[in-house]
Amino acid sequence: MQVDEGLGRGATIRPSESALQPLLRAFTARGAGSSAAPIEVGATLAEGGMGIVKIAEQPALGRTVVVKTLRGDFAKTAAEHILREAWATGALEHPNIVPVHDIRVDAHGTPVIVLKKIEGDCWTALMHQPELLRDRFGVEDPLTWNLDILRQVTQAIRYAHSRGILHRDLKPDNVMIGEFGEVYVVDWGIALSMRDNDSCPLPAASDQSAMAGTPCYLAPEMLGGRPLDARTDVYLLGAILFEILADRPPHRTDDLTTLLADITRSEPVIPEDAPPSLAEMCRKAMAAEPARRYQDANHFASALQVFAQTSGSQKLADKAREELAALEACLQEDGPKQQHEVYRYFGAARFGYESALATWPENASAKEEIDRARSLMIDYELSRGNAEAARGLLHEMHEPPTELQLRVDEALATQARESDELARFREDVDLNLGRQTRLVLTLVLGSLWTLMPLVEHVFGTAVWRNSFPRMCGTTIVLWLLCLGFWVWARESLTRTVINRRITLTVMVIFPSQLLLFAGASALKMPYVSAEILMVLLWAVVATSAVLTVERRFWPTMLAYACAFLFATHEPHYRFLAMAAANAIFTGNGLVIWCGRRQAKEERLAQEQAQEQAS
Repeated sequence: MQVDEGLGRGATIRPSESALQPLLRAFTARGAGSSAAPIEVGATLAEGGMGIVKIAEQPALGRTVVVKTLRGDFAKTAAEHILREAWATGALEHPNIVPVHDIRVDAHGTPVIVLKKIEGDCWTALMHQPELLRDRFGVEDPLTWNLDILRQVTQAIRYAHSRGILHRDLKPDNVMIGEFGEVYVVDWGIALSMRDNDSCPLPAASDQSAMAGTPCYLAPEMLGGRPLDARTDVYLLGAILFEILADRPPHRTDDLTTLLADITRSEPVIPEDAPPSLAEMCRKAMAAEPARRYQDANHFASALQVFAQTSGSQKLADKAREELAALEACLQEDGPKQQHEVYRYFGAARFGYESALATWPENASAKEEIDRARSLMIDYELSRGNAEAARGLLHEMHEPPTELQLRVDEALATQARESDELARFREDVDLNLGRQTRLVLTLVLGSLWTLMPLVEHVFGTAVWRNSFPRMCGTTIVLWLLCLGFWVWARESLTRTVINRRITLTVMVIFPSQLLLFAGASALKMPYVSAEILMVLLWAVVATSAVLTVERRFWPTMLAYACAFLFATHEPHYRFLAMAAANAIFTGNGLVIWCGRRQAKEERLAQEQAQEQAS
């Protein structure tokens, strides 16, 4: 057993010379020698317990590389360490493993490996330096960054295990971080083969019984006497996770007795502020008995992935929780900007929680809190009378409360009743319903009322004699005519409030005229005066129509008023005044009913254009 740097944090215990002699013989048997492409070796970059790393140039390829060989005093006894690293690394072509460009011997017969030059630092120098991480890589969350590095290291180890190679010396010192964040697992100098065959020149893990590795990271079986397998590297991955959480290696090296007891017991004391799921991962990976650990690097990688998902989900939920708190505070206020702010906070909270659940569907706290946000908004929508919006939010909830469901159902029922009432009211006041019937009624009655006074003026005195009985008879005939018209079109004339009012107004005229004629006859009033007063009655009825039916009948009201005044001064032309007023009534009605139809059609066309534009 050989120790690179003594019993310290970074010291690696390497196999003895006798254990490595077969490697040198295998290397010699393969006929390895100097490569044809020359390398210009430069200054020393680093020195270890037995190795030395120098910068070099490959003129043929125009690139800078590093060469790794042994220090002069170790050249004859530990060449196998260099060969082991070269063959292990050369067999593993992976983005997270340093590529080996060449293997050769120098002038003294010492093996030399040519490796890619990494511009960067070892992970140890960066792991717990948040300011340096922020300056170098823009890292805001060191834990997440370190876990991502561990994930990439795990991917490299998964690949190595798939090729039957066990690293056996995983630690932050053996992970290099490039200047652009590249991750490389290095120093495969004590790697073993997990396959019992002759195809791999590395020593078989089943044949190793001596202690090797870095003491402060060792798994219990690495003390010697127990078989090594993929679960040994899993332990070392868990030891790196421990260092991420605790800022120190898992085993203390104060003295040999304490160290051995700590390794054998393997009960890592994880800081209380560590995420519980990560702490459990670390304990499982570092279990003293291999059977209790993750059975391979794949399972450890899956656990890391699950934590990454849950951690990201929790961060999104934490941000959404802030928006939920703002929503709750906003709902307590009252002001003109409240509505806008309520919807803004709710939208942000819902988006955050939905994103959290998309990342991790089993996030129970996110489910509970997004339902709370929806519940608050349902209360808000119900208070504003938006039952449909409340129902939509209720359908989004994972477990809607029964009480809330009942409230929404009741609000929907109330809204349905109000909608039905509003629809009936709108239909009742819709002037376009029964429009055609009103046009016919106006045209027929208006024409008849216009022609009758003209006939009276031209032929009345020559053909018949005016009298109260004849005037009452004419009124009754017209009344019966209107009643027949009502029977024919009663469905249309009773459908809307305006049709009913028009019908009532027309029907009131005739009994009113009969009362007028009866009173005038009883008072022995001249029938001419009664006819002039009838025009005044029409003016009064027209005024009532303006106030209760349609304000645009004001020309008709003025026409009857003027006709009355004219007839009082020119009784002989009273029928002409009546005809003129009735003609104005007819035209006024036709313009109103046709104009109302045109205005509505224009409004509908505008609404359709707006819908198409949106």
